[in-house]
Amino acid sequence: MFDDGVGFRYLFGERWRDFEVLDEHTEFRFTGNHAAWSIPANYDSYEYLYTETPLSGIGGLADWQEPRDDPGQRIGSAATPLTVRIAEDLYLALHEAALYDYPEATLGKIEGGPSLRTALAPLKGEGRLKARLNRALLHALAHVHPGAAPR
Repeated sequence: MFDDGVGFRYLFGERWRDFEVLDEHTEFRFTGNHAAWSIPANYDSYEYLYTETPLSGIGGLADWQEPRDDPGQRIGSAATPLTVRIAEDLYLALHEAALYDYPEATLGKIEGGPSLRTALAPLKGEGRLKARLNRALLHALAHVHPGAAPR
């Protein structure tokens, strides 16, 4: 908890071993079809203009986005940060931080409501594989960036 926000982090127990990440199922559910601002999801570039759309307008791939036949390789249609106007004077932003050896997330619409789900960027040429997590590497990072290693 922060004075003006909330953050969360996935932590792994002491007994975890090296493993591969194929997907993530983080969801964000909203109370209404609020106005939102984001750029199109493209893990090769962030050089786009922000556009305003209702949450229900976040959907399929843009015309320029590369279609992917394998569902495990699909990315969402919105990049983070995504800013959402909840009320006239209340905004929230969804973003990510501390991506130590972890793929960036895009956001895609969940059918049936104003909800979004993460879609991780795949490793180039690796099919559905999103990341290889190595316990020794993450613990080494903790010495450079305290709090980075799993507990």
